[in-house]
Amino acid sequence: MTQKITSHTATYTNGQTSEEGQYLQGQKTGLWTYYFQNGRIKATGHYLNDKKQGEWKWYTAKGKRKQIGFYDQDHKVGEWQRFHPTGVLREEGYYEYDRRIGRWRTYAPQGLMDSEKHYE
Repeated sequence: MTQKITSHTATYTNGQTSEEGQYLQGQKTGLWTYYFQNGRIKATGHYLNDKKQGEWKWYTAKGKRKQIGFYDQDHKVGEWQRFHPTGVLREEGYYEYDRRIGRWRTYAPQGLMDSEKHYE
């Protein structure tokens, strides 16, 4: 039996696309993209069986990088980076199933390391 993939697009009241992706048997699957009302991309990433999977990227309404991270079945895993509104790295570190682990560093808006914290 062939499984049917259906395309999905939702819009804001102003007609601008708010999200687009695909469903497989009623569950989000594949690449999904979310948008701000101004049309810029808000977030993009993959789903598998209705759960975030793999690399996800978030942006500000002005199009600057906001955050990049990885998921495994909806759990934060691996390297994560967050950015200042200017696009300069603000914070970086690793997750192990939603828990911060190892060394996390924060950076000042000018890009210089501000602090470092270790998590078990």
